Amino acid sequence: MAPTPEACFHGLRPLAVDGVVWATPDTPHNRQAYGSTANQHQISVWPQVGATCLMDTQTHLIRAASLTGMALGEPTSARDLIAHVPDHSLTLFDRLYYAAAFLLDWQHAGTERYWFMRARSSLRHRVVATFGPGDWWVRLPVSPQRLSFQWLTLAITMALTGWPLEEPKALPGRLQLLRKIAAWHLPPPRRPRSYPRVIKQSSRSYPRKNASQLN
Repeated sequence: MAPTPEACFHGLRPLAVDGVVWATPDTPHNRQAYGSTANQHQISVWPQVGATCLMDTQTHLIRAASLTGMALGEPTSARDLIAHVPDHSLTLFDRLYYAAAFLLDWQHAGTERYWFMRARSSLRHRVVATFGPGDWWVRLPVSPQRLSFQWLTLAITMALTGWPLEEPKALPGRLQLLRKIAAWHLPPPRRPRSYPRVIKQSSRSYPRKNASQLN
């Protein structure tokens, strides 16, 4: 169903992404398949299933959802939603989803697929143009190596949070999943140099002395 003109924002269909967690019956199968949240003191009483959902803010209907165990965080499972985003849309995220690699993939998967989120106070950016008070066009400095490191660090952190409290028989499956996630974040091959690499000598404020002058 096409959105009505009054439901659009400057011609863009408004969407939103967020996550939810459901408890499941406490069975060995559910514990192994889904896991549960945990902290340094205890593990959750119930196995839990996480869902990252793409919602149409006009109808409040769920357009797509990614169901995962608790070993996989919301930002990673949200990648499954990219294929379900319509063109000419504006998606709202909270700051949990801020990762340049993910947002660039979201934006470039179609035509006019924009996103919107509240900026962190520590966000590094360069102002390209100013349109009014608090209204800027900015450029974010990122590199392929940083994008890869950022996502892989998040995946490893999620694993270290929950794995120590899970049953040992569940660890091989969790490790296989982490290796699969790691393959998604490999940086592209390094481009060949157009000129030989040279180490530039640093300038010195004082004249050099040879060994014979030290005696």
